[in-house]
Amino acid sequence: MSSILVFAEHSGGQMKKGALELLGAARASGMKVSALAMGSGSKGLLGQMSEHGVDDAFFADVSSFDAYN
Repeated sequence: MSSILVFAEHSGGQMKKGALELLGAARASGMKVSALAMGSGSKGLLGQMSEHGVDDAFFADVSSFDAYN
């Protein structure tokens, strides 16, 4: 099965609007959806990812990636 990986950009404990739109489009494709969140607090996004149909979630919950959000 094909899959799509979405970079889950976030700020202040919430996924950004663009990331949510990409998750919706990925889900609509019918493919398996994975998401990657990087930076401090990224593990706290798991609930939001689940609500938006993410099948697999990956996290790099370290401050050295904070600049990438």
